[in-house]
Amino acid sequence: MAMARELKTFIEENQGFFFSNDRIAVYYDRGQHQITNLLASVFGTTLSGGLEFKSASPVDYKLLQVADHICTLELLDMKRRNKALSRSEKQFFDRDSKELVNIVKAIRKKQFAPIG
Repeated sequence: MAMARELKTFIEENQGFFFSNDRIAVYYDRGQHQITNLLASVFGTTLSGGLEFKSASPVDYKLLQVADHICTLELLDMKRRNKALSRSEKQFFDRDSKELVNIVKAIRKKQFAPIG
């Protein structure tokens, strides 16, 4: 529910951008049934006209791979801040997680400003 609210708020706050396009394509690899339903529900009720859902295979879409990688790193950083890293995640990153912090910091420097 929190993801749906956040996505809906993002779309509503950036309606000008979304409605300035003739069509909007939502790419998703249908990896998680709940996410597929969430995207269809939120985009379908918030932006009805000119909306297309397309299946995206990570093998075919490098940008999707990059987005997936960034989301994974952000999740790991959130887990690090909440002291919830698994044992294997702790083993992968050094003891105080400096590597993870530096990677996430570098990614955030490249982050786009909010639309609008």
